[in-house]
Amino acid sequence: MTDVPECITPTDISIMSDAEIDELLDRVRSSRLRAYQLYVEAEKEKQLVRDSKLRDKLTQQCRMMQKEVIRADKVIDCLEKRINNIRTIQLELGELP
Repeated sequence: MTDVPECITPTDISIMSDAEIDELLDRVRSSRLRAYQLYVEAEKEKQLVRDSKLRDKLTQQCRMMQKEVIRADKVIDCLEKRINNIRTIQLELGELP
């Protein structure tokens, strides 16, 4: 006959000795602790994956921002040239105070 886990055919605790009850409780505690530890490890792994994905997104956003800063610098340079041209024309017209 195969060895069936005790959870399928539980022993009647009313006929167990104190030592057997203590052993059963220790097995239950140990099993639950193992399950909790596996859960904690799985959650840590999931957090590492989430963090990795977020770091990738952050890197991508920083690259995109750098490109936009370069474009903004070019626009600002164009605006400064335009303002200088306007001031030059105003000086020639004598309209600056």
